[in-house]
Formats: sequence, structure tokens, C-alpha cells
Amino acid sequence: MPRKARLYLPGGLFHVLGRGLERRSIFLDSRDKRDFLDRFGEGLYKTGHQCYAWVLMDNHYHLLLRQSEAPLSALMGPLLGGYALSFNRRHRRSGYLYQGRCRSTLCEEDSYFQELLRYIHLNPVRAKMVADVDALLVYPWTGHSVLMGKLACEWQTVDEVLTLFGTKIQQARKNYGSFLAQGLGVQSEHNLDGGGLVRSAGGRAAAIRINQEKNPRLSDERILGSSEFVATVLRQLELNNVHREDWTYDLMVNAVCDHFSVDQQQIKYRARGNARSKARALIATFAHDYLGMNTKELGASLMMTHQSVSTAIRRGRSISIEEGITLESLKP
Repeated sequence: MPRKARLYLPGGLFHVLGRGLERRSIFLDSRDKRDFLDRFGEGLYKTGHQCYAWVLMDNHYHLLLRQSEAPLSALMGPLLGGYALSFNRRHRRSGYLYQGRCRSTLCEEDSYFQELLRYIHLNPVRAKMVADVDALLVYPWTGHSVLMGKLACEWQTVDEVLTLFGTKIQQARKNYGSFLAQGLGVQSEHNLDGGGLVRSAGGRAAAIRINQEKNPRLSDERILGSSEFVATVLRQLELNNVHREDWTYDLMVNAVCDHFSVDQQQIKYRARGNARSKARALIATFAHDYLGMNTKELGASLMMTHQSVSTAIRRGRSISIEEGITLESLKP
């Protein structure tokens, strides 16, 4: 069964989770973790996404993000690809590092924001990587210490989180700290690693009970939230995608070439460091991210290898962000 496309919803709250291949470690030492965070911070700056909570474990990571106008892939693609190459060189290994693509779940904010914040930041305590919540205060690989003012992190969004716990910063930190500590003695009714009816309902038994109701609950495996939230999101996605239905690959190529004053007949020919090179990269990005074309199809259309297409997609995302070129901006 094919995977559903990732959700694109600017302003949406996403829980992103990625694991190592066969649950192997993807962080072997502090140098690895610092490398990942440096790349992550740079990616946040370039894409405009916000990060509210994060944790790096040995074999996986959790991120709580607010999506900007850029797709999440514009952040996660360069981050994970660049980190994997760096990790393999540093540790003299080869091959895949991750267990498939990372999981991104759109979350109903009113119901899950604080619970996700606590769930993510308590990971090292629950895994016994640190002794207790007090030790978590100076643990450098989670956003908790940043929220508590013990460590600095320029790219983490702090004030917006603390305002949920109080109007004055010291009281807010005290309230947040108490809220976090209370989570150790509370078994969450939700599995927060993903979406769908089972997780939104709080377990399989609850999901079965709901499905037996006269009006079954609407659900989507990519969304963690109530039936009403799922319905609202799907309607919004439909509205957001209306303008894309007017696009075909040929129309998109024509629009990109016109923007860069490039001859469409020359677009299949390789070029370096000029307008045609930028046009090819943006065509690859828009066709992949918005029209749903895969790298094999793009390789045939642009006369590029699979690896070259992947490189072009990543470069096109950077060009789109840096120069403010979007599919909507190209619309006649």
C-alpha cells in the first residue's frame, strides 16, 4: 500500500520522529549530537520553521515544530542527508543510517501541545539516561534546559512556550518545571509517537469502541487529533491545493523558464552556476514537492541520474527559500 503524501500546512504543529536503521545508534558521541544540532539550527534559520521542543536519544530523535511556508522536507531533507554523510565519514562506515524516512505527525494544538512538550523532554529520564528531572536541568541534548534558562540555544523558541505557564518568566519556569515533574507519575492516555485513530483515541480498545458508534470518528494516520480537527485539516488541505490542480509539469516548466529567461529546449542540458542551472533545480523541486513526481520520472524528463535529481531537489529548495520563488509566485 503506497504511503500517503506528507501534509503541507503552514502554521501547523508537527511532531517529527526519526530512528536509526534497525534501531541502531545514530548518535555515538557528543560530536555527533553537536553536528546534528548545528545543521538543525541552520536549517531552521533558512526555512523559517520554529522549534518548541527537541531531544536527541542514542538511536532516535524527537522534534516539535511549527511549519513555515516552506515544506518540512526543506528542513529535514538537507539536515538528515548532510548529517548521514558526515556521520559515515566520521565513523568510517557506509550505507543507510535511518529506518526509512522520518515520521511527521500534524497535531491538534489545544489538546496536545503541552503533553508533547513534556513527553519529548522527559525521554532521557524515562530511558534512564539521566537520573531524574533535576539532572535534566543541565542535560545538553534536550530543549528542557533551554526553557529553564540553564543553557542557551538561539534557534529554540522559548517565550511562546513559557507564556503557556505564566506571565512572568520565573513563575512560568517554575510552573513548567512542576508540570514536567508531574509527568513522571502520570501514564499518558495517548501514544504520542504518531497519529491515527488508535493514538488519538488513547488506545486500541477505545478506537474499537469509537468505530462501533453510530457515527464513526474520522481519522488520518498523519494526524493526531479529534474527528473535528481531522475534518478541518483535510478541508484546509483541499483548499490549499486547489491552485495546484491548475498546474501540469509542462506549465510549471514554462513558468520557471520564463522567470529565468531560459529557453525550454535547453532545459535538459546540464549547466553550472547560471540561470539554466537554477531553473533545472527549481523544476526538480516543484515537480517533486508539489506535483508528486518521483526521482525516476524527473530523471527521464530532465536527463539526469537519480543522484543528480536528488541533489537538484535539495538545491532547488534552498533557491526557493533564499530567493522567495514559490509555485504560487510563478502563477500567471
